[in-house]
Amino acid sequence: MRAHSGELFDTTALFDSGADVSMFSPSVAEILGVKVRNGKRRIFRGLGGAVEAYVHRLHFNIGSLRFYARVAFATVEIPNIVGRLDIMKDIDAIFRDERELSLKSS
Repeated sequence: MRAHSGELFDTTALFDSGADVSMFSPSVAEILGVKVRNGKRRIFRGLGGAVEAYVHRLHFNIGSLRFYARVAFATVEIPNIVGRLDIMKDIDAIFRDERELSLKSS
């Protein structure tokens, strides 16, 4: 991802085929220069309970693949999650084992 300062930075995220929307921590939003509460407020529910988050549209890369996607930023620190909406529908993901993932455009 590209920080607000223009520098590239890496972050880790879980690929969650059960998640509708990609969701990142407020610390990632801060690095990106995203004002979390300027997005559209939503409450997301899952196995971990309810999380308040704000949905934004933004450009970002996963490896060499570029996306323009709806991404929610939580108001509390959470594990970063890549979900299906706007991202997984456009890629083929191959899990080689629990530590290696290969992505390509579909």
